[in-house]
Amino acid sequence: GFLGMSYRLARWAPRSTSSQVDNPLDRMALTGVAAVAPSYVDKQSLPFQEVEIDALSKLAGYRRFDGDFVSFERLVGEVSTGFIHFSGHGEVNQPSSGRPVFAIDLVDQSLDPDTWRALVAAAHGKGNPFYFFNACDTGKSQMLGGFVQGWGPAVLAGGASGFIGGMWPLTDRAAAAFSSDFYGGISARLKDGPVYLADVLQGVRKRFYETGDPT
Repeated sequence: GFLGMSYRLARWAPRSTSSQVDNPLDRMALTGVAAVAPSYVDKQSLPFQEVEIDALSKLAGYRRFDGDFVSFERLVGEVSTGFIHFSGHGEVNQPSSGRPVFAIDLVDQSLDPDTWRALVAAAHGKGNPFYFFNACDTGKSQMLGGFVQGWGPAVLAGGASGFIGGMWPLTDRAAAAFSSDFYGGISARLKDGPVYLADVLQGVRKRFYETGDPT
């Protein structure tokens, strides 16, 4: 079905590094959400970002990190379980543009998958957190130089237990609602036992019929 609403749906990248988990983890404790939400200004500002972060802050184990590079580096080194959430801008550029093909925008610089790999390596592949990049185009990947590149393959290769990213440019309001419903759905269902993340995603996608916004 449209947007994977008919079935529990996910995909797994082929193992490319020794740090990557061979198969998707069948269970993970919800120890909290570590959130990075850069405070953009002017045209970069995201009005619904604070609405999203306010919803996340009500979850047990919530931590917020500043949106600069040094803080992101500290986050990767400290957080080994639960979710690492990025709320901000993502971009995809042409290989000949002089900019990283894939990047997320921190307040002081753009962060690309190669730099992210170096941060994870310096942290010695600590733990298997689940990454959610709530930003435009972060779910995209493409073949470059004979290898599939993008945030998904890079994050999984670093030992993450999973990754969620946006396949298209996202609208601010819909992105905030999506992640709020995602984490809220997990918290609500955990009262009755273990939760399949793909079930929660499936349910959140169905809100398209209410919002009319497929992003």
